[in-house]
Amino acid sequence: MALVGQLGFTIGVPVFLGIALGRFIDQKLETSPLFLVILLLLGLAAGLTTAYRQINTTMGGQGKGRKP
Repeated sequence: MALVGQLGFTIGVPVFLGIALGRFIDQKLETSPLFLVILLLLGLAAGLTTAYRQINTTMGGQGKGRKP
């Protein structure tokens, strides 16, 4: 159960930071919603990549390229 909560933060924090930073940059440069969308997608990609690595490590590294 702890892994589920950790994954929520692992995905949620980069997404939130991407949204916050994207909105800030868009307001300063008046480019709405360009940086919001770009940084949201980058935050989502970073969060999902980190979550995948955490799950893979927790499951004993049974992913591709690993010997049992």
